Amino acid sequence: MDEISPEQVKAQDEEDIIKILLAQIEQTPSKIDEAWLADMCQQISDADSLDAFWKAVVASGESYGAGYTRKVKSGTVMSRNPLYYVFEAREFIYSTDPQEKKLLGSSRGLLDMAIAKSWEASRKEIQERLAKEQRMKLEDIDVPAEMGHLDDEVRTTYFKEYLRLYSVLIELADKHGEDSRQYVDKQIRLHEAAVVDRHLRMMETMSDARERYSGNTNSAKPAIVQITRWSNAVNERLLSLGKVYIDAALAEKVYRGRMEDYADLGFKALAMVYQRSQSGEALRAMREVNRIQRYNLWQMARVAWKEAKAMAAAGRIAEADDGFLLAKHNYLKCLSRLESSKKPVVFGEYRRLQADITEWVTSRKLKSVAAATDG
Repeated sequence: MDEISPEQVKAQDEEDIIKILLAQIEQTPSKIDEAWLADMCQQISDADSLDAFWKAVVASGESYGAGYTRKVKSGTVMSRNPLYYVFEAREFIYSTDPQEKKLLGSSRGLLDMAIAKSWEASRKEIQERLAKEQRMKLEDIDVPAEMGHLDDEVRTTYFKEYLRLYSVLIELADKHGEDSRQYVDKQIRLHEAAVVDRHLRMMETMSDARERYSGNTNSAKPAIVQITRWSNAVNERLLSLGKVYIDAALAEKVYRGRMEDYADLGFKALAMVYQRSQSGEALRAMREVNRIQRYNLWQMARVAWKEAKAMAAAGRIAEADDGFLLAKHNYLKCLSRLESSKKPVVFGEYRRLQADITEWVTSRKLKSVAAATDG
């Protein structure tokens, strides 16, 4: 048989890994619903938790705004445009010499203040409308606390700049040899908020479109464009979230369980992106997840095998049986994630495990026969 060239091996491995990833993706949900969000998002997963998130941001922005107003020179007119405060925050985020203190203080405060200003502006509009409708003075109109909304452009910009802020903080922490995990967790939370926010907006737009265009001849194109925009935004945020989880898994050096959790969540996010858009970028990112998962499976298989042999030597039959079974299960899962060229080493270990299992089963049968004979 002719020897296979390195190029052929590489081509076969490429074909193998695509099949492996696609087979795994086929096992995952193909659409986002409440159950999927609850499983995927650990902190913000539904309308209630998103609402609580925005309320906290508004409160933070109002608090920062009060201090900001006191510092403004007398006679200065403050901008009523929420995006003005985003632009101010950008000066700290995109500085050539970013400072952690300013990012955690002024920059975060200004971004929250932009959201608070957007909420305030919407409530002002509601107050003016109600005053006109009810023919009352503006100061006599009391707008209920729950009434108000946030401008879509302000929300989109808020997510974009806040995520960039945390990226800079992570870069600074890594540069100075500090633990960046606290910022990673906050970054994940913000991604979750963005995913849920964009998804809910998409679902609202779809519901409105069905109601508005059902039974008439008006063009639904504007709604379709908006729905596509929201859908793309969800995919973009999920793709970024998946990559954040991959980086977190690779950075985790102490707790294998945490690494597994990060890798699994990263795969869920990326698989959903691929299900929704057949994204090549998502598929490429999943290669790294697959490498993490199969390495962990391999290590867990070896640990389980070692422990099973120890239990067998100690005569702890049930625990030895469980250990051998777990080792076999993990080896098979690992092999299912390996390209052809990478299987021989792991398969060799698996065969030795099978031999140990056969020896263990045989020894138990012999002891059982001997015991029966002696009886």
